Amino acid sequence: TMETCGPPKYNPGGSALNTCRILRGLGEKNVIFCGAVGADENGEILTKILKDSSLNTCIQTLPDHCTGTCICLISGDKRSLNANIGASLHFKKEFVTSRWCQGKIGSCNSAAHDDIEED
Repeated sequence: TMETCGPPKYNPGGSALNTCRILRGLGEKNVIFCGAVGADENGEILTKILKDSSLNTCIQTLPDHCTGTCICLISGDKRSLNANIGASLHFKKEFVTSRWCQGKIGSCNSAAHDDIEED
């Protein structure tokens, strides 16, 4: 029997994103996270969390793939993680070298700016 303690909590993660969030939290403004999400509810949730955190982002939306997720089940002091890398598996370096993303990276040396998405 599975019991829940309320609605699920959404916490963005992954080593690269966690590193960027920590650096930004320490006051470093010259940080940008590049990644991919699907055109789905989890992608919208992640994008909003990142925007609210004032982290500079360059997010690629991949409509044919789902946003990566990881579920953490906790029982006492034991944890079990089940990850699905999702759209991140299809993220291409060409997106980072695109004129749009390079423009965001180039402007990263200023204060955090409004993030926009490119499909």
